[in-house]
Amino acid sequence: SQCQARSPIKTIEHSELRAAGPWLILDIKADAFLHHMVRNIMGALLAIGENKYPAEWLKTVIASKNRSEAWITAPPNGLYLVEVGYPDVWQIPSTLQLPWFLSDNQAISGVY
Repeated sequence: SQCQARSPIKTIEHSELRAAGPWLILDIKADAFLHHMVRNIMGALLAIGENKYPAEWLKTVIASKNRSEAWITAPPNGLYLVEVGYPDVWQIPSTLQLPWFLSDNQAISGVY
């Protein structure tokens, strides 16, 4: 409801949920993001992980195109923007900085 995007259509190119020690890592790469998009996705995944809803419920939520059908918006605590990619034409170098709680050996190689 607070999104200022010209279009609500965004393409998720990659998503992966994994554990790293006590942490859950939701890695999402998209062409753009809507307001609270990642937090809403994580909230739905948490609901499924906590057995509040079956996994199939998520298909119903997406098909409804109604945000009020979903569960909570996950809090922003722990949300990290790791990388912003730009088209090659801009020649902006890419640097990957992991969140402080992930050491290099906890990163999944080949994902980025």
